[in-house]
Amino acid sequence: MHGEVHEELFAAAEKAAGSRVAFACRHPVAETSSRGVWEGIVSEFVSYKAERVYAWVVKDDDDDYEYIAVVKDPSMKNPSDAVRAWLNRSHPLMPPGSLAD
Repeated sequence: MHGEVHEELFAAAEKAAGSRVAFACRHPVAETSSRGVWEGIVSEFVSYKAERVYAWVVKDDDDDYEYIAVVKDPSMKNPSDAVRAWLNRSHPLMPPGSLAD
């Protein structure tokens, strides 16, 4: 682990950024969309190729972990916007309580 951040989360952020990343901070996020509510901790990373990368962990129906990473784009002002963008894609929504931090 890099401090309190899982290696897999770093790997997902680096893959999304296309470069090495450095951990910046963590944000508690509760995001509501038409598909439901997502609650969890979003880690924020910085890299020289991507201004910011937001990453978090969810559990699927089989209790396996999925590491999500989203590169900040101009439409995103904060980690909640990254979660909302993920929710609006085809990813299944995890019910509250099924999230890992």
